[in-house]
Amino acid sequence: LIGIYSVNVSEPTILNNVISNCTGYGIKLQSTSYPEIRDNVINNSGNAIYLSGSYTGEYRITGNSGAGNTNNYIRMPSSLNGSVKLGASNDFDWVFSDVNITAGAVWELGPDEVIKFLQTDNNNIYGTLLTNTTADHPVIFTSLDDNDYGHPVGSGSPAAGDWGGFYIRDGGTGLFDHAIMRYGGHSYDSYTANAFVRVDQGGSLTLTNSTLEFSEQYGVYANAVDQISITNNTINSALIGIYSVNVSEPTILNN
Repeated sequence: LIGIYSVNVSEPTILNNVISNCTGYGIKLQSTSYPEIRDNVINNSGNAIYLSGSYTGEYRITGNSGAGNTNNYIRMPSSLNGSVKLGASNDFDWVFSDVNITAGAVWELGPDEVIKFLQTDNNNIYGTLLTNTTADHPVIFTSLDDNDYGHPVGSGSPAAGDWGGFYIRDGGTGLFDHAIMRYGGHSYDSYTANAFVRVDQGGSLTLTNSTLEFSEQYGVYANAVDQISITNNTINSALIGIYSVNVSEPTILNN
C-alpha cells in the first residue's frame, strides 16, 4: 500500500496531507526532479517519504513530520542538480544511498542539517558542496545507524566505514566549515574515496573548523592537486588523519 504515488511527474505538489497505515510508502515519487512536499504528516507506514530520479530546488521539502514508520526519514535521490538547499524544518532526517553533485550544481547546507548515508559508495562532487553553518549549529554527515545525531532511525550501533566519503573530482569544489563527519571512510580500493574527504587532480578542498571521527581509512586524502587548505580541525580514530601526495602547496594548520 502507498499513500501517494507519483511517477514521471517532474514537478508534483503535495501539501497538507495526513497519511497513515500504508505498509509500503507514505509518499513515493519516482522519476521526479522538482517536487514540492510540505506540511504532510505520515504515520505508521513503511517508508515515510521516498524520492527517486534527481533533485533540484531550494527549501521545497519542508515541515513534514510523522512517527511509527519503519523507515522514518526522507530518502533522497542520488543526483543533485542546479541549486540545492534542503534545510532542517522537517521532523525527519535526510537519507541518501550516495550523492552525485553534478557539474555546475551547488549543494549548500545550513545549520543543524543532518545527512545520513545508507551505503559505502562514493559521494562524487563534480560541482560544489558548501556548508554555511556555525560552531553551535554544525552540519552532520554520518551513518544511518548513528543515533547520536538527528532521529533514532538506525540500529544505534554505527561502525567506521559504514558509508564512503566525499570524492571531489576534476572541476569539483568542497568548502566544509563547521561540519561533523562520523563513521565513514569506507576502505575498498583506489577508485573509492577511502576517506571522509578525498580530492584528486582538478578538484579544490577547503576544510575548516570541523570534526572527523571514526574513519575506516583516512580522514582527508589529497592527491595531485595544486592547493588544499585544512585548518583548525579535529580528526579522531582514523588510520591516517591527513594524507597528502603530490600537492604542491598544501596548507595544513592547527589541526
